[in-house]
Amino acid sequence: MAGLKNLSSKEIERVLRSGRRYRGRALLIFVKQADPDQPGRRAFIAPKRLGSAVLRNRCKRLMRAGFNQAQSAGCSSIYDYNDIILMATNGTCQQSSVDISEEIRQVFAKVADDAN
Repeated sequence: MAGLKNLSSKEIERVLRSGRRYRGRALLIFVKQADPDQPGRRAFIAPKRLGSAVLRNRCKRLMRAGFNQAQSAGCSSIYDYNDIILMATNGTCQQSSVDISEEIRQVFAKVADDAN
């Protein structure tokens, strides 16, 4: 879990194009298996269509906090072996970090089911 790094913009494009997409109530989550020699990496994205920079940064802070809560709850090894992108949607800023954490856990349960 401690090995998570941030994705570069080129790697983000690769995951967005070829990764598996999961839709939650307030998030889009893209997951692609990481390279065997790289630990899992993550990125938090808030598109400009959401609004001002202040709003987009708030969405990213909420997603980061929710992700850290879900990760500390020990969802699974999904964090260690996959590149993960969390993308904010219109409903992201209306949620709390606890709600986002629960949504991330639910989506990662689906990811684990798809992997098996």
